[in-house]
Amino acid sequence: MEKQFPQNKYLGMTVNDRLFHAGLLDDFDKSIEEQDKTKLVLILEKVFLSRENIEAIIEKYTKD
Repeated sequence: MEKQFPQNKYLGMTVNDRLFHAGLLDDFDKSIEEQDKTKLVLILEKVFLSRENIEAIIEKYTKD
């Protein structure tokens, strides 16, 4: 039997699906509202997004 790693449960899911299934959707929305980039990174790392995807999401949803 092949060993599954935790991030495999998110394969094929959208970012919103990942956040919802991880129970982090409200935290994500609140972090965007507060423009808290540090918290956004931590949340997105929990659903195993790549650094490239995290940076793109932060750029899309936050102001400089």
